[in-house]
Amino acid sequence: MTLPVTVDFHSDETRMSLLSRLAIANGYSSVREFLDFTDTNAHAVRSGSPEAISTLAEWSGVEPHVLQSYNITTERHSTWRLGAASMSRDMRIGRSHRYCPKCVLGDMAGGSGRPHTRPYVRVPWMTRATQGCLVHGCEIVEAPASELDEGDFSRFAANNLAAIESQAEKVLKVDSMQVDAYVAARIEGDQANPYLDSLETYVALDLCRNLGYFEQQHRPKAEKLFASLSAVEAGFEQASQGVQQIEAFIATTVERVKPPASDMKLFFGKLRPWLLRNCSKEEFLPVVELFQDIAERCLPIGQDELFVLPTRRRHLHSVRSASMEYKLMEDRVYQLVLEAGLIEPSELVGTRVYFNAEKAHATLSAALETMTSRDLSNAMGISMARTSAILAAGLIPRVETFSSNHARTYSRIRPSDFDAFQAKLDATEASASEREGLKSFTEVARQARCKFEEIIALGLDGKLTSLRRVHTDSLINGLAVDPAEVQQYIDAGRLIAAREAGKKTSETPGLMSYLQAKTALRTRDKTVFKLVELGYLNVIEGVSPLRLTRQNLICARSLDEFKKAHVSLADLSSRCKIFLGKLRKDLEDRGIKPIFDVTGGATRYYRLEDVRHIVG
Repeated sequence: MTLPVTVDFHSDETRMSLLSRLAIANGYSSVREFLDFTDTNAHAVRSGSPEAISTLAEWSGVEPHVLQSYNITTERHSTWRLGAASMSRDMRIGRSHRYCPKCVLGDMAGGSGRPHTRPYVRVPWMTRATQGCLVHGCEIVEAPASELDEGDFSRFAANNLAAIESQAEKVLKVDSMQVDAYVAARIEGDQANPYLDSLETYVALDLCRNLGYFEQQHRPKAEKLFASLSAVEAGFEQASQGVQQIEAFIATTVERVKPPASDMKLFFGKLRPWLLRNCSKEEFLPVVELFQDIAERCLPIGQDELFVLPTRRRHLHSVRSASMEYKLMEDRVYQLVLEAGLIEPSELVGTRVYFNAEKAHATLSAALETMTSRDLSNAMGISMARTSAILAAGLIPRVETFSSNHARTYSRIRPSDFDAFQAKLDATEASASEREGLKSFTEVARQARCKFEEIIALGLDGKLTSLRRVHTDSLINGLAVDPAEVQQYIDAGRLIAAREAGKKTSETPGLMSYLQAKTALRTRDKTVFKLVELGYLNVIEGVSPLRLTRQNLICARSLDEFKKAHVSLADLSSRCKIFLGKLRKDLEDRGIKPIFDVTGGATRYYRLEDVRHIVG
């Protein structure tokens, strides 16, 4: 039957609020005392069981169909539903009263019936997804509730009126109510936003919040001083405009920051871990797929670089990633894609220069239509060591030199240059009588105390009239020559070199010994030898005027140029005042590697442009 005293029901009121007002209006000390005399309970009223709604309708005189909105029910994965909106666990209010103090005072002043029966709970107050009052534009206040007091808002308001009046004077204004208005619309079941409405409410809000974190992280410093929106409000401004705006926002930020693929964790901040935590949840999959797609199209991510899901297709390359994939030096990759019109001139390091991977493929593949040093070794029928010596002597021009992981150097040669090399060593087959006075290049080099490649150089210059082919199994090892003829040229060359060396000793300006180079660089012998091997230091071969023995002199200009463009780890540590071990790890984490693989105590050197952000 209808209770002796009834109250006016509001369309945005919760059922527990109506129950609380009925209890205080009819003289009960609390909702709990009132329910103790009935066959229903608070949980049934909140969740909207048919029996509870029927009973409440009978007590209040309100039609049952009017009371059927705004059920609060538990769902799977710790989610719950408030009206038509699905909420996450962290959006529960727990044992708390949430309210706008100005609304409470307004109810007291303008409602009907006794004053303490007038304040009522608005549905949006029942979730922490809302932070402000849509009527007054101020923050919602929370107050703890005891187990006996839970849900009994009328009694709480009656007992704490003075505190509520004080709160109404001090409560802060909210800068933006967009998210609160959106949540209220979702609770009502209204279509408020085409894109966000396609997601569960809590997924949409999580997206806005984490997108807001991303926006705050990359907001220009000048704008940070005047920013007042919370993360969820800042993210809502972007996400509410749909998928295209989200992608444009991320792409614009990428274009401004130009992060290396190895810096994805730092670049995406809280956004990427959030996606990783939820990538296996079905309701988050549309968002995960969206950001995976954006990352693949906006960053140079390949098959071996995981964003959230496995990379399906590489859209972009950086100069560094293309260098590793195509085994071309970074400077060569940069020049090729620049000439192809795929990038604009840039002073950024290779990890921060992006270009279209598909459009660049033809250009970079064409650069690979050359012979590798291994191909050359097989074609000449000699070891890799001797092939490297021939290349180092410049007897065959190199168009590419690539160091894989900075450990081993690979060279590329145009087939036409090899054909020309081969033609110059074309020799007639030795007769039976000629064979007796001829020896292989290896034997002659040992006898004349010269290098193997020096004999080849004499043959290329057409100076060896005794050059003959003794077998066809190997281009080089199949050749033989008269040792006396070679000795003649070697001795003559040494005499000339000795006279020159008398004028240009290691003290001559512009030239220095290996020891002097080591001292100038403050490094070890092994490092100097490696820098010479890789071509960073130029060497002129001379002969000692005292011993008529060979010696290599380093060009001081090449050493000066090297020092201008490179810095050792020790010097870098000293400049930026960072402990050497920590600095090395920081560089590795950023994907910045030394110019060659360091083994056996050699000094680590880095390109200055790669570490410009540290040295300034």
